[in-house]
Amino acid sequence: MVQQPHIRFLLDSNVSNSISTCLLSHGHVVLRANDYLMPGASDRLVVALADQLDAVVVTFNKKHFRPLIHRDDARTLAEFPNAGLLVLQSSPVHGIALLNRWIPHIEFAYDMQRQQSSDRRFIAELSMTGLLLR
Repeated sequence: MVQQPHIRFLLDSNVSNSISTCLLSHGHVVLRANDYLMPGASDRLVVALADQLDAVVVTFNKKHFRPLIHRDDARTLAEFPNAGLLVLQSSPVHGIALLNRWIPHIEFAYDMQRQQSSDRRFIAELSMTGLLLR
């Protein structure tokens, strides 16, 4: 049996403990931004922490994080080459169900992206309509 990658997730302050428990139950490493940063820390600081920890930010806040972690220009790759992003576009309750359904696909996509030489960041959005890899 092929072992799935253990992904290091960094949960934004808006992500519930139930999401953390879900990710932990799938064998992943879960860190909380609130454990490292002062309450109210900027999204840029959260992304910088994710970059330092080589982690994927999990958030419901697409509006603020998507401009910081994306593939639209080389500047974001140069600034945060190790920070990934998983945006949950649902309620927290639906987020758990979506994660349980899509986690094998997330793990596979993460593993494939990490094997890239030029841009190893995992960037995705998970919603009721499916998983969108960026």
